[in-house]
Formats: sequence, C-alpha cells, structure tokens
Amino acid sequence: MLDSFFDAGSSHSARIVDHAAAPKPQSPTPISRNTSKPPPPVRNSTRPNVQPVSIPPSGASGHKASEADSFSQYFSRSTSWASDPTWFVWDKLPPGQQPNPPPLKDSQTALRSLSWSSHGAQRLLDGVVVFEDLSIGWYHLSWHVSAPNNCTREAAWAPPPPPWIGDDLRTASEMYGDLVASFAERAMHQRRHVGRGECWDLANESLREIANTQQGVLPKVMPCIAHTHGHLIFTGVAGQMGTWKGGDDTVRRGDIVQWLNVKIKLVGQPLATMTLGNPDHTAIVVSDSYIPSLTAGSNASEEGQALHPSAIGSLDVIEQSVHELPSRRVYDMRQFLSGEVWIYRPMPMELYLGMAEVAAVWPPPASAVRV
Repeated sequence: MLDSFFDAGSSHSARIVDHAAAPKPQSPTPISRNTSKPPPPVRNSTRPNVQPVSIPPSGASGHKASEADSFSQYFSRSTSWASDPTWFVWDKLPPGQQPNPPPLKDSQTALRSLSWSSHGAQRLLDGVVVFEDLSIGWYHLSWHVSAPNNCTREAAWAPPPPPWIGDDLRTASEMYGDLVASFAERAMHQRRHVGRGECWDLANESLREIANTQQGVLPKVMPCIAHTHGHLIFTGVAGQMGTWKGGDDTVRRGDIVQWLNVKIKLVGQPLATMTLGNPDHTAIVVSDSYIPSLTAGSNASEEGQALHPSAIGSLDVIEQSVHELPSRRVYDMRQFLSGEVWIYRPMPMELYLGMAEVAAVWPPPASAVRV
C-alpha cells in the first residue's frame, strides 16, 4: 500500500500510473447483406493511450469545438478525396482491414459502427461515430461497382448534448451512482484487480456491469468513451478558476474523476504529495462532496458557473493501478498543486445522447445538421 510510505517526520511522494496497453475490444457484429466478402467486424474503442485534451471553456463534454462537425466536413463534395478516392470499397479491402474514413485512421477516442449492403451492382456503406466530446457524426455512401469514384456522399452531425438541470442530474446519480461506487467497493474488499488492473478499467468495467445486469431495470448507461465517462460536471486546472457544468451542487457517490499530470495532497497527511497519472488517471467517487458556494436551483447554462477547485473540498475515491489493488484515498482539493481534473456523472445513454446503441443507420435523426 502506498500509504505505508508516509510518516509524520518527512515529506514523501507516491505515484499512481497506468502502463498497460488497452484491452482487446469487443467486436459487435455489423450488418451485411448479399455479399460474400464483407469487411471484418467493427471494433468499439477502449481506453486509448493518448493524453486528454486540455481544459476548454464550453460544451457539456468539455471540448472546444464539435469533433463531429469537423469530421462531417470530410464528406462534403468540396472536400477532395484524391489521396484515397476509394477507401470505402469494402469488398476490395485486404482481410482484417476496415473501411474506416481517413480522418479516423488510428483513432482510439471514439465509438463507431458500420453497416454495408449490396443490391446487384449497387453498394452502400453507412457509418456512425460518437466522439470523445459526445458529438455524433453519421455518413452514408453509395456507388456502382463499375464507378466507385462517382460515389454519392451524405453526412450529418449533432453537437454535444447541453448541460442538464439539477433535478435530472440527481436522478441520473440515483440510478447509477451507488451501483458504480459499490462495484469499486466490492473490488477493494475482495482485494482483486478489475480487468488488467488499469485505473481506467475500474470505471469502464463498472459501467459495463451495470449495462449487463440492469437490462430491463434501468435505462442503459452510457459507456466510457475514451476519457469521457458521462456528463461533465466540473473541469479545472490547479490554481485557476474552473467551470461547474449542470445544475447539481454536489460531487456525488459514483461520479468518475479523470486526472491529468496531477500533484495533490491527501486529507490528514499534509506531508504526503501524490502524483496521479502517466499522464492520465481515473478514480471513482465513493462519498458526496457538497459545494455550498454553487448557485442553488436548476442552473444549467452552457457556460456553466465559475468554481475554484478548492471549493470542492475533498474527493473520497477508490482507485487502482497495475501495481496496486483497489484502495481508498481522500484527496484534498484545497491542496491541488498541479495538473488538470475532470469530474463526470454516469448517464442514461438514450436520454443523454439520443441513441440507445451505437448503430449505423441512415437517415440520421431529423435534428442532425446535414452537410
């Protein structure tokens, strides 16, 4: 236990890092019709080995701009595909290769799904992508086998969802919060690693278990999408004013914390400085932290409320690393010395994102912006 490194007579530092590669993702079965050579199954992303983006000022997801908007512009007729004009021709690809759009090449920060079909000599390819900022992009391609360069392109996108009011965020917490926290507590009491032992696995597997065990009982919970674990409720940098999103006034049991290159002290151990992240680290909140300085009521403006990280007081969490079993610590947000932090609320996927599953369908919802 890292706590054993601390004593009252001197100052020490401890580091929690994750080194392992992302787990092999599950492969949903795509839709294929009337073809003897479909592309291989499409993979949903898991924890990416990438650094989270820096703290942005707007959007419920905490990103500066809509990733789906930028992605969808690739399908505009004004965008040249000269460098790879037939990337989408799935029945000509080598075994194991996906017909993924070039902007998504090697991307590990999105959930995606493909659907393809053939009708005689006509080919169709549909795709949907849910990005880490929770914006969504759809695309639809059609072509004749004799003229793929004359492919018809269509695309649409939806921005990240807006912040939720306090009552709705509290309801989301009532649905999932105790289940998420109890999952972490069981792992700690059983003294067992979750998944590969990665910090991210603790959050990801808790949401996966809820989705698997609460079917028909609760709305399906949104999965982790890279470093995004639901509705962003707080984002901040050490020593600076941060932003509180949505209308709740409490960091609640079952919320998920994402750290980036953090140094912070523990409550009751002022000589101990913890280093969290290599560069990122994930933990699960197991007790509430009420924030009296927040404006009471249902405030859920897009801009959010200014809030200094120290106003949160403390974060009581369970975390793990590949070198340490799940353990509980209370971090002092008044001694948040360096780095960045995001705090997320697990959410009902369909109510929050407008889709119950990441499934490639066309046309998209009427509210989507066509390109």
